[in-house]
Amino acid sequence: MASRPQDSSFAVPPGADADLLTRRLHDAHDSFLSTGAVSDVRSVVGDSWRRSLEGGLDPEKDLAAIALDSRALEEVRRDHPLAAGMPVVRRLLVESAAEAGMLVAVSDAAGRLLWVEGSARLRSLAEQMNFVPGADWSERSAGTNAPGTALALDRAVSLLGPEHLARPVTPWSCSAAPVHDPDTGAVLGVIDLTGGAEVATASSLGLVRATAAAVEGELRWARVRDAAAARSTWTPGVEH
Repeated sequence: MASRPQDSSFAVPPGADADLLTRRLHDAHDSFLSTGAVSDVRSVVGDSWRRSLEGGLDPEKDLAAIALDSRALEEVRRDHPLAAGMPVVRRLLVESAAEAGMLVAVSDAAGRLLWVEGSARLRSLAEQMNFVPGADWSERSAGTNAPGTALALDRAVSLLGPEHLARPVTPWSCSAAPVHDPDTGAVLGVIDLTGGAEVATASSLGLVRATAAAVEGELRWARVRDAAAARSTWTPGVEH
């Protein structure tokens, strides 16, 4: 089995046996929950496990909190900058994810999921762990998970099954990348791909990164268009 660098961004390296790796991670996960000792996991995972417990999470019982009701969710979606990038996300990720049995989620900078799209079957299953629009998937609320950990570190992250801390999330794998404001560099949110072990590979993480970059490009171009349109309607000496 291929070994993983302790600081690797992706969970399943090329040539690795994902099933064997998952079994080893289950042992490491159980050991951490019973003893607090971190062993045989990547540093990005061990560090996140510690942060999550320090925040008061109960990994055996807690589920992600529902932070936005339906009305508040619609208001946040309407006003959020990433709404303008959703056509790009749907074209590059959602269409193929639905066919492949995966989910695509987009969160804001606080970790609140604003859109969860893709496979209808997986959406129904994901509801059981509160992976739904309006839920708070920051590390503080949901423990180690790709969207929350990507936000905590401001870097792309993939997680394989038991690398998640909360027990109900360990059957799932995910890859997520932050999206930045093209002008200020501030984090606007994350794009996440969730499903089976295949989404924790380098290729899946690369696809999520590329989609995040494409969304940033779309936001940049939209602002250029808006600025050009504003200049074209300005008339010297006329108040607008």
